[in-house]
Amino acid sequence: MGLKSFFQKLFKIPAQPGVSQNQGTQSKLLNGSPSEYAAYSGEFYANSLVRSIVHRIATYASMITYQHVRGSGDKFEILKNTTINKLLNIKPNDFMTPADLQYKTWTDLLITNNAYQWLQRDRNGNVIAILPVVAKHVEFVEQNGFPFYRFSFEQGDKLVCPAEDIVHIRRFYYKNDVFGEDNEPLRINLGLMDTMNVSIDASLKNGAQIKGILQHQNTVDPEDLAKHEKLFRESYLKASNSGGIGMLDAKFNFIPINYTGKIIDSAQMKEIRDYVYRYFGVNDNILTSAYTSDVWQSFFEGVMSPILNNLSQAYTVHCFSEKELGYENRVIPSVNLVTFMSASQKISMVKLALDGALYTRNEIRQWFGDSPVEGGDTYQYSKNFTEQGGMNSNGQDDSTDSSNAVSEGNSKD
Repeated sequence: MGLKSFFQKLFKIPAQPGVSQNQGTQSKLLNGSPSEYAAYSGEFYANSLVRSIVHRIATYASMITYQHVRGSGDKFEILKNTTINKLLNIKPNDFMTPADLQYKTWTDLLITNNAYQWLQRDRNGNVIAILPVVAKHVEFVEQNGFPFYRFSFEQGDKLVCPAEDIVHIRRFYYKNDVFGEDNEPLRINLGLMDTMNVSIDASLKNGAQIKGILQHQNTVDPEDLAKHEKLFRESYLKASNSGGIGMLDAKFNFIPINYTGKIIDSAQMKEIRDYVYRYFGVNDNILTSAYTSDVWQSFFEGVMSPILNNLSQAYTVHCFSEKELGYENRVIPSVNLVTFMSASQKISMVKLALDGALYTRNEIRQWFGDSPVEGGDTYQYSKNFTEQGGMNSNGQDDSTDSSNAVSEGNSKD
């Protein structure tokens, strides 16, 4: 199957009946900024530090699941057997897993500050597939008053989709009405980092070579001078010269030149690296998975949570009709922060989680990487946590021993 046919099969072009791939005129934005965005050519992702950071954040994001929920308060319910829930957590399309979908989306977002997912629909308007769209060039166009996104890809293919079918999330959303700003502020520091690496490489190479001047005591014909210089280099640098000694005629003096190349010190290197860390909101502990639960919590709240909130709202708006939104249908991320706690902290959570009916046995087993057990999906709680418990007139607890008195609640299913 050729690239063209694979592209058409992947994106099922055209997206909508009667929608051509070149239709539409560029929309006029309120602030006069261009309604097109050229994705960055990839130099940022070619930088090893940036790629490591983006990979780490995107990997964490790929581990997060989403839930289709409805209602609030006493009417709140988690809907497990819906198409939206299946697409987000089991099979978003024919070519990738949910983890692949989120990893690719978050990578595109962190590199270009814009990420797109296309919600493919059937004839009845129901979402049947979710695909990430990573394009070389993106335009926001309109046709007969209806907004569209027009994507252009590396091989010249184009894709036009109604704006209502595109989940578009952004970073640094400021001047442009449609697109997030680029990563231009990062370019200077990455340039310094590249210069630093080149400088270190050159210093190591230059320091490993002998440098000096061959001075002849008399005036010598240029051809003879070049001949003697060549003989000296071959004498000193040839492979068989394991002793490191070069021979000179008495008519020559060798004057060495000491190389004193400047190598950037560790403090300067750290400052440049830390700027890139701050730009993405990470540190060494996050990058090397050596974090504590407090470090992870700070990272999650500062970096992951805002993007998850944005993505959750975008899914909700684009996946449901006005009627479904009226019934409080929405998509929310499901993040179990206990998973990222240390073993000792997980153990300290177990008694509270069980006694307070916060988690089931199987959920707790999942914290430690254990498989579920039969009957482990029921809640249990101490009588100290029920309304029957309390103090009698003598100030003593009416309930029985909380360490042994537990009651089973309803199954999650």
